[in-house]
Amino acid sequence: MTFKINSKYIVWILLLVSVIINFVFFGISFESFFVGFVTFSFSVSSYDLFKYLRKINNDRKKME
Repeated sequence: MTFKINSKYIVWILLLVSVIINFVFFGISFESFFVGFVTFSFSVSSYDLFKYLRKINNDRKKME
């Protein structure tokens, strides 16, 4: 069974999960919130970069 989640909510879900995981392992503090936010930012930007590079590769294959 696959859940379909609107893409505008995925970002907020990832942020929430990232912060909660950091709170569990490092305690509730501003530092753990900040680390959770940085982790979330890195994961979202990495995923966007991966999607963009895959799109470029597919476009390049179509041109050949």
